[in-house]
Amino acid sequence: MDYQLHPERDLTVLVPARAGSKRCPGKNTRLLGGKPLISWTIAAAQAANVRAIIVSTDDFQTSWAVALQAGGVSLHHRKPEHATDAATDFSWVYDLRKMIET
Repeated sequence: MDYQLHPERDLTVLVPARAGSKRCPGKNTRLLGGKPLISWTIAAAQAANVRAIIVSTDDFQTSWAVALQAGGVSLHHRKPEHATDAATDFSWVYDLRKMIET
């Protein structure tokens, strides 16, 4: 059986936006070409015409506000234990999956 991918109904983009970067503090809201870095990521996801875009962040005051400005973006509050240097992407993705399925 042939399967044809339909991004508008089949794909969800998950955007990790942890606030605690050691190499580049505040990177999600640092300006690049006059726009916060997270805005570029969201715009690229929107241009892909996907079903949903979810930004996962532990930073309420910066990344969430920027994500909301982009429109059409859902927000996932990342648990503190999933926002450390040692936390794996699997931990927050698994948590997000459980949230979506309930």
